Amino acid sequence: MSFALAPSYSREASFGIGGILTGLYRLDRTDSIMPPPQTSPSPPIYPSGVFTVSARQETTTSKETVPGSITNSFFNEPLSLWGIRYRTTSVNPSTHYTRQDVRVNTQYIHRMTGNFYIGGIFDLTYKHIRKIDDVSYLDGQSLSYLNTGIGFSLQYDTRDFIPNPGQGMYLLFQEVVYPQATDNYHRTLFRTTVIADLYRKVWTGGLIALDLYGRFNPKDAPWTLREELGGSRRMRGYYSGRYMDSNIMSGQIELRQHLWKRLGCVFFAGGGTVAPLPPGVPYLPSATLVWYRDPLGIQE
Repeated sequence: MSFALAPSYSREASFGIGGILTGLYRLDRTDSIMPPPQTSPSPPIYPSGVFTVSARQETTTSKETVPGSITNSFFNEPLSLWGIRYRTTSVNPSTHYTRQDVRVNTQYIHRMTGNFYIGGIFDLTYKHIRKIDDVSYLDGQSLSYLNTGIGFSLQYDTRDFIPNPGQGMYLLFQEVVYPQATDNYHRTLFRTTVIADLYRKVWTGGLIALDLYGRFNPKDAPWTLREELGGSRRMRGYYSGRYMDSNIMSGQIELRQHLWKRLGCVFFAGGGTVAPLPPGVPYLPSATLVWYRDPLGIQE
């Protein structure tokens, strides 16, 4: 078990105190081959009013499974908002709002054969806006939504160590459905996620990591399921939510270099975009063609 407590800074929350606790354990003491599962609670607190509590639990149950994961998180965040569509976020000035998020995401992944895996997914997301300076930025949507989804994933995974790979490849296709019966949204929603990651050693202590990422939702998805460009994992340096829409695609390449003991550094470059429709779907006006025969035999 190890822990750390240190000052932190993010564009969304400004300065604060960040903490993390990481524990490794084994359910089967006789199995020294499978990487040990881990749990990682993280409770940073910021003077600006941001309060976040998140914990990730990974558990290995047998040699036929890779770590299943349970992610729980709660956020109370005073944030900036530019809108929920790319065409508005690209021109609007920012407004301020306070958002509360609760999320539970559970995955169980089973080895089919070799490096191929299939998984089951349960996802519960609740987001609520406590206050907002300009409610028109939500385009008429509600201040809060509850979205409950179930789905499956297909994976190809040759990574040598999942939390911090040194070599290997990871491919993911994931499909989640959010039924209308379990949500407070007016229709059933589908979400598709694709990921392609590659890790290659280039010299002693040096590693090249490539990440391609895409997530696609319906064009009229609620703001709670829309994709936010930016954050701490992809498109770093952009304020999370500076650009928002139903679909996102991004690519990133990193040079990771080990320096001394547990210290290292990363150089990275990336690009990404959000859009109302996924790639390949044309922006065409809708039209209806009606062909019928009237009693006089005149066709129209």
